[in-house]
Amino acid sequence: MNEILDFIGTLKSTHDLVLGGDFNLAVGIRHVSEPVPADPPWLLGRLRREFNLMSCWQAVHPNRDLAQTLRWARNPTTPYHCDGVFVPATWYRYLEDCQVISNPGWDVLSDHNPVVVTLGE
Repeated sequence: MNEILDFIGTLKSTHDLVLGGDFNLAVGIRHVSEPVPADPPWLLGRLRREFNLMSCWQAVHPNRDLAQTLRWARNPTTPYHCDGVFVPATWYRYLEDCQVISNPGWDVLSDHNPVVVTLGE
C-alpha cells in the first residue's frame, strides 16, 4: 500500500482522488472495546495528511464499532473492516450515506461484504 501511495503522490493533482477496495488492514479507527485489536493507524494517517482523504464509512457512522467487511473463512462472525472507500474531505457535504451490505446473496459471491457510498449534490 505504501508503494501505491508513493506512486499516487508523484501524480499531478489535476483531479480529485478516490480510493476504494480491500486494503488488507483495518480502514477505520477501532474502539478499545472492539473484539479485534486495532491495526497500526499509519494508513489512515497517511491518507488524511498527504491526500486529505476521509473514510466514508467512519464519516457517516462516527463513534460506532466498525462494520464487518471481511467474513473470515474459519471464523465468519469476527468483524474485520478492511474494505473501504476514501474520498476527499472536501466532499463531506456531499456524503449522504455509506453502508456495508451484508446478506446471504453476497456469501456465495465473495468473502467480503461490499461498501456502498452514496453522494449527493
